Amino acid sequence: MIATTNLALRFVLELAAIAALAFAGLQGFDGPTRWLVAIGAPAALVLFWAFVVAPGATNPIAPALREVIGSLALLCAAGAMALAGHPKLAITFAVLIVTNNVLLALMRDHATGPELAR
Repeated sequence: MIATTNLALRFVLELAAIAALAFAGLQGFDGPTRWLVAIGAPAALVLFWAFVVAPGATNPIAPALREVIGSLALLCAAGAMALAGHPKLAITFAVLIVTNNVLLALMRDHATGPELAR
């Protein structure tokens, strides 16, 4: 139950990061640049996620490292939200990201614990 909830939280955080990057692009730039950043930054995150972080990505990166890399990418989106003028929202977002990553690590360690080694 907790594992499913935490994975659902991770998905919501991923969607929130996409929205945060789009919002930061709209808030942080003027003219045509704002639209390029508002569309380009979320698109770059989605592509990065698909090729590097996603569980189905075909690369040699270990799943544990993928989770950390994904969390760092999400934290960059939180930073963009802070730069867009919403530091309290960014801090809340960052705390949720770190908490989620810690729970992912604990679940992974528990799943590979001594009871499964028997």
